[in-house]
Amino acid sequence: MRRKIIHAMARREGELLLRGSVELDEGFIGGKRSGPASRGRRRPGRTLVAISAEQMPGGDLGRAYLRVVADASACSLSAAAHVTIAAGYGHLPRDMPTGADVDQWLPFSHIVLADFKRWTLDIFHGVSPAHLRGLPRRVL
Repeated sequence: MRRKIIHAMARREGELLLRGSVELDEGFIGGKRSGPASRGRRRPGRTLVAISAEQMPGGDLGRAYLRVVADASACSLSAAAHVTIAAGYGHLPRDMPTGADVDQWLPFSHIVLADFKRWTLDIFHGVSPAHLRGLPRRVL
């Protein structure tokens, strides 16, 4: 494990940029469940993250990044894309009114976020926004 950490830390920032077909979405991590009135973006204590997930040529999930972002604006998500995705990407925005449509178009980003949430619950029994400020720039 120590070797893997040292190897990951020794890499340059732009060396592991995502290439090919990459999904970019936003999601929330954390927050206490207080009732049905506090669902979605209204729920207090949640941290907004941008999820970038690379699809490999064979159709499998490649590398993925999670980055804490200030808001879900185009400016914040574009900044996250420029930091995590190799230059020269084509942007194909989609307007998706239902959650089922999102799952169809962005399956890997949802898998990455769900796995990260499950991992934090299993290992740390939850996280707060203060813990996510130190979220690594890359999740391998």
